Amino acid sequence: MIETSIIELNNGRKGSSRYAIKKYIWGNYRVNCDNTSIKQINLSLKREVDKGNLVKVKGSFKVAPKSTYSNKSFKKQGTYPYADMIGKAIIHLNDGRKGSSRYAIKKYIQANYRVNFDTFITQIRLSLNREIDKGNLVKVKGSFKVTPKFKKYITGR
Repeated sequence: MIETSIIELNNGRKGSSRYAIKKYIWGNYRVNCDNTSIKQINLSLKREVDKGNLVKVKGSFKVAPKSTYSNKSFKKQGTYPYADMIGKAIIHLNDGRKGSSRYAIKKYIQANYRVNFDTFITQIRLSLNREIDKGNLVKVKGSFKVTPKFKKYITGR
C-alpha cells in the first residue's frame, strides 16, 4: 500500500512526503483518519526503510532501486560483490577505447544497486585496485577497462 502510494504520487527525484503519503492512503483506501492509522502508517514507513524497500531522503520517501542480480544468496543478504558490480558497470557504460572513469562507475552502481553509502567510496577504490592487481581490470589514463577474461566471467559468454 505504501510503495504503491509513493509510485502513484511520483514526485520526481525528491520523493513523497509523509503527509502526502498519508493523504493518498486516506483518499484511496478505506482507512480512518485517526491517531491509530497515523501510527500504523508511520510504523509501516519505518519498517519499509529498515527492510531497504524505501529510501528516506530529507524527510521524504522514495522507492529503493531494485537490483537484477541473479545469484539468490546475494539477494537474501542484500549485498553484492563489488568486483561484479564494477565489471557490469564498465561493460554497460562501454566507453570504447578510453574505458570508464571512476566517477561514471560510482554513479552507475549507485543508480542500479543497493549499497551502503557510508563505506561505498572506500570500497569502490579498494575493489578497483584489487581487480587491477588481479589482472581483471586495466587502468588507462584514469579510466578502467575490462580484460576479455573478466568480461567473459561477468557476462557468462
